[in-house]
Amino acid sequence: MRSAGLICVSLVFLLGIGCAREYLGWEQLISNQTTIEKEAVIEDDKIEDKNPVYVAGMETVEQFGNCAVTMNKSGQVTRLSLPELEGNEAALKDALFRGRAEAMEALDGYGGAQLIPSLETVFGATKPFNDGLYAGIEMSMQYGVGEWGGKQSFLEALDGALAMLRSECAGDACDHIDAARVHVLSGLTLGGAEVEVPAELAAAVVDTVANFQSNPLFARPMGFYNWSSDLQQIFMQDRFFQNYLEDSVLDPEAAATGFGKFVAITVALQSDVSLASGYSYIMGLYEVLTNPYAHFSPRGLMSYVEGVASLDEVDSIGSAFAADNPELGTPCGPRFALFPSSKTKETVMYEELYCNSSPPSDVTIIDVFINQIRSGEIDLAPDADSGWYDYQTYALETLLVPENGPESDHLMLTAAYKKKLIDTFKSILTQNRETHIKQADIAIGMGAAAPMITEQVDVYPRFVSEPFPTFYLRTARAYRFLAAALEERLRADFLSLTGRYRADGSMDDVPLLDALQAKARLLYGLYLLSADALGMERELLEDELLAYPEADSIAEANGWLTAWRTDEDMLMDPRVIVPVALDGASGKAIYWAVIGVRVLKAQADFHEGYEPEIIALAPTGGDVSKCEFRSYVEKHYWLLTEKQVEVRIPAGVNPPSREELRTLCDDSETEEAIVEALQAWQG
Repeated sequence: MRSAGLICVSLVFLLGIGCAREYLGWEQLISNQTTIEKEAVIEDDKIEDKNPVYVAGMETVEQFGNCAVTMNKSGQVTRLSLPELEGNEAALKDALFRGRAEAMEALDGYGGAQLIPSLETVFGATKPFNDGLYAGIEMSMQYGVGEWGGKQSFLEALDGALAMLRSECAGDACDHIDAARVHVLSGLTLGGAEVEVPAELAAAVVDTVANFQSNPLFARPMGFYNWSSDLQQIFMQDRFFQNYLEDSVLDPEAAATGFGKFVAITVALQSDVSLASGYSYIMGLYEVLTNPYAHFSPRGLMSYVEGVASLDEVDSIGSAFAADNPELGTPCGPRFALFPSSKTKETVMYEELYCNSSPPSDVTIIDVFINQIRSGEIDLAPDADSGWYDYQTYALETLLVPENGPESDHLMLTAAYKKKLIDTFKSILTQNRETHIKQADIAIGMGAAAPMITEQVDVYPRFVSEPFPTFYLRTARAYRFLAAALEERLRADFLSLTGRYRADGSMDDVPLLDALQAKARLLYGLYLLSADALGMERELLEDELLAYPEADSIAEANGWLTAWRTDEDMLMDPRVIVPVALDGASGKAIYWAVIGVRVLKAQADFHEGYEPEIIALAPTGGDVSKCEFRSYVEKHYWLLTEKQVEVRIPAGVNPPSREELRTLCDDSETEEAIVEALQAWQG
C-alpha cells in the first residue's frame, strides 16, 4: 500500500529531493487545524440582516384554491424552519428508508403537509443520468466511436511505438523502454485487451498486474463501473495508469527505471504525430469531464525530451524537471502518471492538512471541509481551468453559506434548517464524487376550496420544489459547461453517436448532447420557478436566454414536476459509498457513504412586515364569484432527505460495492448499526 511516506521515499531516491515537514509550515498547520476541526456554530438568521429590494411592477400570479392572486413579492422574506415532529408523526423522526419510493409510501398515511421535491430529490433525478452520461463517454472513449479509434487502440499503438524504439536503444535506455512496455502492457491486460506480451516481459507483466490487483482500495471497480465487465476493465485499466502504486518506491536501485519509463513513453509519443494527437485527445477529455489533473503526465516532459537519445539522460532530465517543479519533492506532492487522476478541492484540503499527520479519530473530514468553506478559507468558485466536478461542487456552496445567495434577502432560515442544508450538501457531494469515482483523486496523507360565492384566501409561501434558486442555476450552468466543453474537446460525431449508458448494458438512442440540454432546461426551469416563488429578480445572462428560452425551460420543469414521483431516475436507490483519503499511519481508508433516505417536515411562513404585496384577486373556477384576502398563513412541506456518514475501513480489504453497502444497510437498519457494521467491514 502506497503511503505518503512511500511517495516521499520514492522522490528522494528518484530526484534527491528532501521532504522536510517545515516545507508546509508544519507548526502553523497544527495550530490552524485546532480551529477548523471544531464544530461550527450555526444560528438563526436575523431579520435585520435581510435587505430585499422592492421592485415596482414585478408582478407574479399564483393560484390559491379557486382564486388567482396577483402579487409583488420583491420585498418578501420567507422563513423556513423544521418544527419537531409530534404525535403520530414522531415515528418518522429517526426512520431510515431504503429509497424515496419507500419513504413516499410511508408518508401516504400522514396528512398536514404537501410533499414537494427537495434538493436531494431533484438531484436524485439527475444522478443516474450523470452516471449514464459518464459511462457512455467511457465506453465510446475506450472502444472508439466515429472517427475516434478508442483508448484501447491508442494504448496498443503506444506499445507498438515503444517496441520500435527498443530496436534503436542500447544499455540503460533499453531498460527504460522495457519498463515502459511492462507498464503499458499491464494496463492493457487489466483493460481486457488481447495483447501479445514478449516472453522476456511476461513475468514482469504478471507480477505488475497481480501487485495492482492486491490493493483493492485502488483496484476494485466501484460505482457504475460495475454495470458491465467492459466498464470494470476500463476502471482497472485507468486506475492502474493513475499510478497510485509503484514497485520502484520500495527499491532505490529501481527508482530511476520508475521515472525512466515515463521518459520512454514521452519519446514514443514524440515519435508519432497521430499517437501524440490521440494522447492529447484523451487528456483533453477528463480534465473537463471531471477536473484538471492532480499529477504530472508525459505532457509535462515534452519540452525536456528530444528523441531516443534522451533515454541516456534520464537523471539530468529528472533534475531539470524537479528544479522547475519544486512541488514534486514535497510530501503528498504530485507523482507521474500516464492518465493522472483529477484534483478536487476536498482532496487538496486533506493533503494540505493531514499530509504529515492522521486526522483525529473524532474528526470527520467532510465537516472540516465544510468549516473551511463556511469560513472562506476554501473558495468553491470554479477556476478558469475547472472541470464539471468543480462546477457541481460550486452549485452546493449556497447550502453552506445561504446568506451569500441572491435568495438570502428573501429567506429566513432557522438554525435547524441550516443544519438540514449541511446534510444536503454532504449527501449530494458524496453522490457527485461517486459519479467521478474512478477519476477523482484519492488523497494520500500521512387542494381546491369548497365552492362558494365568496372565497376567503389565505396566502402562504407556495413552492413547487425546495426553494434554493442558486443551486438550480449553478447546476444548470454545470451541465451547460459540460456540453460546451465536450463539444470543444471531442470529435464532431462523438456526442451525436454516444448515448447515455444504462446499468443493463444498453445505450440510449438519444444523443448525449440532446440529453445534456434537456437536463439543463429542467434545472433552468426550476431556477425560474423558485426565483419567482421567493420574489427574486431573474439573473439569466443574454446568451443563456438565447440557448435556453425561459418558456422552454419552465415547460420542461413543469412537465417534470407533474410526474416527478414516478421518475425512474429519482426512484433509484441513492445509497452509495466512495473512498476519499488514505490515512497512512493508521492504515485505514476514509469513506463517505449515503446510507438511506429520511423524511423532514419544513414550515414556511412570511416574516411579519415582509409579506408579499397583494395587488389583485380574481376567481378562476367553481361557483366562486368573488375572492377576498383573509390572512398570511404558514405552509408545511414534506421533504425527502438523505443521511450521509463518514467511516474508516482498513485499506487492505475490498471496498464495499454499491450492492454490498445496500445489503449491509438493509441488515443493520439503524444509522448506528450501519456505521458500526461498516467500521467492522472485512471485504
